[in-house]
Amino acid sequence: MDLPRVSSVLYKQIAESPNTGCEAYFHQHSAYFNMEDDLQTLWSVFIDEDSPVKDGLDSLINLTRLGVTSRLMSSREEAMLSQLKAVADWVEKLKLLQSLRFKSFDKQGKPWQLPKMDLTGHTDLSSLYLLGRIAENNFLASMLPEALTELTLSGSRLSEDPMPTLGKLPKLRILRLFWESFLGNHMRCPSGGFPQLRILKLWKLEKLKGWKVEKGALSDLIDLEIRSCQNLEKLPDELRYSRTLQKKFSDMPGEWGNVRNDRFAFNEEELGSQIREKLEECEVENRALSDLIDSEIRSCQNLKKLPDPLLYSRALQKLEFSNVLREWEKTFLLKIVSDELLKGSKDCPFCGAEPESAVHLFFLCEPVKMIWFAKWVLRLNFSQTFQSQIG
Repeated sequence: MDLPRVSSVLYKQIAESPNTGCEAYFHQHSAYFNMEDDLQTLWSVFIDEDSPVKDGLDSLINLTRLGVTSRLMSSREEAMLSQLKAVADWVEKLKLLQSLRFKSFDKQGKPWQLPKMDLTGHTDLSSLYLLGRIAENNFLASMLPEALTELTLSGSRLSEDPMPTLGKLPKLRILRLFWESFLGNHMRCPSGGFPQLRILKLWKLEKLKGWKVEKGALSDLIDLEIRSCQNLEKLPDELRYSRTLQKKFSDMPGEWGNVRNDRFAFNEEELGSQIREKLEECEVENRALSDLIDSEIRSCQNLKKLPDPLLYSRALQKLEFSNVLREWEKTFLLKIVSDELLKGSKDCPFCGAEPESAVHLFFLCEPVKMIWFAKWVLRLNFSQTFQSQIG
C-alpha cells in the first residue's frame, strides 16, 4: 500500500469534514489520529487495475459516505474485474454506510460493469448512485436495503422492467433513471407501488415507448421530469390529469407540447365536464382543506349547496362562481330587484325547509347563502351564532 499517496488523499477529506475539527487540529495532533477508526467520509476515490484495495482501502470499515470511480486503464479486464470484486467485498463490510456513489468506466470512458453487491445488511444506507452495467435485475430485487430513500441508476442497461421491483422499496422518495438505465420498450408501475415516492426523473430512455401507471401507484408523487425520451408515446392518464403533480418535459416529441407542464394541469373537456354535469353534493369534512385560499366553481348546475367548512372558512380569500346560476337563484335575484320578497308563514321557495322570512332568507337559507357568497363574496360567519340565539 502506498501510504504517503493514499494518506494525503484521506487526510484532505478528514480536514474538510465539519465533524472532525479544523485542519490545524490535525497538524497538531496527527500522531494521535487513528485513520482506520476515525475516517467517516471518503469521496472521489479512483480505482484502476493496480490500486491498493485489498489489504489497503478495505481496512477503512467505519465509513458513512463513500464515492468510488473505477476505470479500466489497459487491456487487463480480468485484473479490473478482480479489483471490482474487491471493492464490492469492501463495501459489503461497511455496515455504517449511509451514502454510496459507485461509477464504473471502460477505456473509452463509457459505462462498464458494476460488481454484484449485497447491501441488504446496510440498515443505514439511504442514498445510492450507481453508474455502470448491472448484469441482472436480481441485484435490484434482492440486494437493495429497505432503508433506501434515494436511488439513481445510469448506464445500467437493464433489459427487464425495474419498476415492479423498485416499487416495493417502502421508503424510496427519489428515483432517477438516467441514460440507458433501462433498454426495454414498456414500463409498468403496479398498483400500490412506490408508496412514498415524491420525485421521479426519466432521462434519455431512448427505447421506452409505453408507460402504464396502475391505480394507486405513485400516490405521493409531486415532481416528474421526463427528458429526451423520444419514443415515449404518451403520459399515463393517472399522471396527466393529476392536479398535485409538477410536470416538466424537455427534448420530447412535438405532441408532448400539448401536455401542460405546470401544476394543476388537466383536460377539462375530457374529464372536468363529466364531473361538473353530475355533481350534486360536495362534502368537506372537519379540518379538510383548512389551508385553502383560492377556489373556483364553474358550470356545476346541479350543485345544491356550498359545504359549510368553505362557507365559514377564515382562510379562504377568493371563491369564484361562473355559470352556476339555477332557476331558483334567478327567482331570488328577481325578487330583490322587484322588491317582492315575501314574508309570513309561506314555506321558503328556495329550500322549502322553513317558513319564508327576512331572517331566513338573508341569514339561514343555504341556497341563498351561496348567492351572497358567489356574487358579493359576503361571509355570513355570524349566521351560526345568530341562528342559535333565535332558535
